[in-house]
Amino acid sequence: MFLRDARDLPVPLPLDVTPGADLGEDPRGLFLVTPVGFSTICFEDEDDATHAELLARVADLAHDWVLEQLPDHGLPSNWPPCPRHPRNHPLVIPDEQQEVVWACPTTGEVVALVGHLR
Repeated sequence: MFLRDARDLPVPLPLDVTPGADLGEDPRGLFLVTPVGFSTICFEDEDDATHAELLARVADLAHDWVLEQLPDHGLPSNWPPCPRHPRNHPLVIPDEQQEVVWACPTTGEVVALVGHLR
């Protein structure tokens, strides 16, 4: 879902979220795969997190990586820009929601489901 939104970036960023079984690891784990390696993202039974919270963690980690890459391509690091404050900050992915969403970090207003940006 995050990757669907990232496809609209003006530069390609090689990024993937892979289940652990594909990497020879515990199949309950998820991994953020970048050109410089991969990061383990928590396992479903590690804590009391809901499925939405786990997906939000994955999307937030991917979002952080994208924000770090944008300046290297001469792009501003406010992706996706907040519609209400486009020059101030990007949208964020809060993990306390029932669904995985993009929201304004200032007001908390939900803008879109992750994967459904326009």
